[in-house]
Amino acid sequence: MHNNEHAPGHPGRPGHPGNIGAEAPKAAGMDLEALVDISEKGGLKDGARQKLDKRLFVQLYVFTGCADPKPLIKLIESAGIEAALYLDIHDPKGVGLVTMSQDPLFFVTTVRDMLSRPEFAQLELRQEQSMLGRTYGLGHEEDLEDWLLKRTRRVVLNRDWPWAVWYPLRRRGEFAKLPPKDQGRILMEHGVIGRAFGKADLGHD
Repeated sequence: MHNNEHAPGHPGRPGHPGNIGAEAPKAAGMDLEALVDISEKGGLKDGARQKLDKRLFVQLYVFTGCADPKPLIKLIESAGIEAALYLDIHDPKGVGLVTMSQDPLFFVTTVRDMLSRPEFAQLELRQEQSMLGRTYGLGHEEDLEDWLLKRTRRVVLNRDWPWAVWYPLRRRGEFAKLPPKDQGRILMEHGVIGRAFGKADLGHD
């Protein structure tokens, strides 16, 4: 049977919790503009909080079966992209390719086309070791734009720092349950340790 009248408490009735509309967020006192603000936030600069809706995406591909990396280097250089090629210390025929761009389409167009060339296509992709990440602000960066868009490039492309350790960062569920203040304190401590090693030129995150 069909009834055009909504019975009391029907999910389709305006104002009912099951109805997804503008009324529910307003009733909950939610700031919709802040809710959809995906910009990165940095520290205060000239008395105002830094905001930037840009970030750098970084992708790592790991391959094996490379007896000679020279053809790969030549291909990467001819492609004219920002990239670094690493030799895998655990695999005598392993290599790691790092590319970066602000535009995620770059990885499924330019990089994809390059990896389809014979120099890479003949290699075996170790998919379990490949990863994609991005830069993000923690809310206290003195120069947010430099942190998001330039610093990673300086670290990855610096020929004086030929060694790199790549690992997936997965925070434990307990961390996500902590109050924001406690999360910030832990991340700040992590940052202080990282800066100390960087200042001593022992490692750069």
